[in-house]
This record gives sequence, structure tokens and C-alpha cells, in this order.
Amino acid sequence: MTEGCVHMSEHVSESDRFLQALTRRNAAAYLLGTRPDAILLTGSAATGHSDFYSDLDLILYYHDLPSADMARYVCDRLGGSQFAPLGQRTENGFADHYFLHGVECQVAHTPIRRWEEDMSKVLDQSDVTPHLQKAMQGLVEGVPLHGESLINKWKERATHYPDSLAQAVIEHHADFVPMWKIRDQMIARDARLWLSQVCVETAYNILGVLAGLNRVYYSTFQFKRMRELVEKMRFTPPNLADRIDNLFNGDLRGALDDLWLLVRETMSLVRTHAPDVPTDPRWLEPNDQKQPWTPGLL
Repeated sequence: MTEGCVHMSEHVSESDRFLQALTRRNAAAYLLGTRPDAILLTGSAATGHSDFYSDLDLILYYHDLPSADMARYVCDRLGGSQFAPLGQRTENGFADHYFLHGVECQVAHTPIRRWEEDMSKVLDQSDVTPHLQKAMQGLVEGVPLHGESLINKWKERATHYPDSLAQAVIEHHADFVPMWKIRDQMIARDARLWLSQVCVETAYNILGVLAGLNRVYYSTFQFKRMRELVEKMRFTPPNLADRIDNLFNGDLRGALDDLWLLVRETMSLVRTHAPDVPTDPRWLEPNDQKQPWTPGLL
């Protein structure tokens, strides 16, 4: 490889060091075997947050897709095992995975045309589809291994997060079930499982609203490293990561009250910093509990 390399720092972990060496070996094999126009390393190996459970995630971009047999050939040359396709091959690309030295390697083979169309959907058409948001996040955080000028052009475009996308993301995630208003009613009805589901979905949506407000790409798909996401945000409720973690400490009554506060604070931030985005006044109302009725004389 003549351009692009995995950054090695003084404080790199043992898992990062191993994955970076494996990355260089894999990328070199694909350059010879399938001849991609660009290669991007994504995931924890790119961000320096890997551990000994981490996968190796590569995206290979082509003007002309190679055959699946060529991808299988590269795996065999590397000495990989358990090669298997991930889904069906189409004109929009294909993916496969295999194991090498105990590490699962996931490789996506993507037409450049298709990827640039997907970028346009997000940046020009405000598409909030989770897998597209995930892909944009991967691009921004990823490390180019080959075709650096092309990938950096995409990165530059992705850093210009348009106002229209921010509004679409905020509106998409500002969809809360005000379960805190019927907290006692639901607890009395043995609805703990449902209430726990609402807590999880509301926490995801709070993060989604704040991601749009702060112009950070975000997807709930395989969501990991919440604190890393929160650290990228300028506008958040105080102690956001700790408060979200504390929602799941077992105190369901307290969790629902805390959710209401987090929703109020989040939507107040939207009103302050994105006043053109319409907000539902329900999310700023007091937490008035529904009262039980008492039987009277008929």
C-alpha cells in the first residue's frame, strides 16, 4: 500500500496493535486480489477502542465490483476460515466474513456509484434511515487505507451536516411515549416489561434528538459506546451519560420520573438552539400523574 495507514500511537493497546497489523495484511491482499479503488477501515479498530472481542471491519469501494469468487480467493490466500457471505450479492454490492487468527473479519464490497448515491440521500434528501446514518458515522470515524484522496473528499462532504438534516433527525426522534404521566397506573397493572421497553426507546430517542441538534451522525443499530457519542455533543442536559445509565438500575418509578426530566431538558435545548424546529408542547408540560377514580353511589 502506497497511501493511507492505520495510525499507531504511543498508547495503543495490545488489541489495537494486533488489529492494525492484521488490517495492513488484509488490505494488501485485497489490493492484489480484488483491486478496489479505495479501502476504509471502520469500527473500533479505526477509532482505537478495540478489545479482544472486536471484529475487523473493512469497506472496499469499486468502480467495477469483483466476483464473489475473487473475494473468496483472497480469504483463502490469507488463510481465513469459515468464509460465508453476508446476505445476497446484488448490483449494489455484497459482503462476506471469515475468521483469521481468531478475529472475525467483515468485508463489504461496495460500488462507488452506490455509496455516493447513499451519501446524497442523507445530505441532500435528509434520509434518516438507520443503516445510512450508521454508514455516515463509519465514514467520519474511519481510516482510509487506500484511495485516500477519494475517501477524504467524502469525509469533507460529510462534515457539512446540513440544517435540513438536523431538523429531520430531531423530528424523527422527538417521538416520546409520555409513560411518566401514567407511571403509577402502569406499575399497578404489572406492566414492568412494557415500561422497561419505553425507557430504552425513550433513551434512544433522547440521544437521537441531541445528535441532530449537535449535528452528529447517530444510529440505534448495534449502538455501542454511548459516552463516546455524548462527548461529541456540545448541547446536552447535564450529566447525560450517567443519568441514562442510572435509568436501568432497577428503580422503575424513579426511572420514569428521570425520563420526564431528560425529555424536558432535551426539548428545551431544541427550543433554545434550534428554534425553527417545531416542538410538541407536551414534552414541556408538568409531570401530572393520572389520578385513580373512586367508586361512588350509583
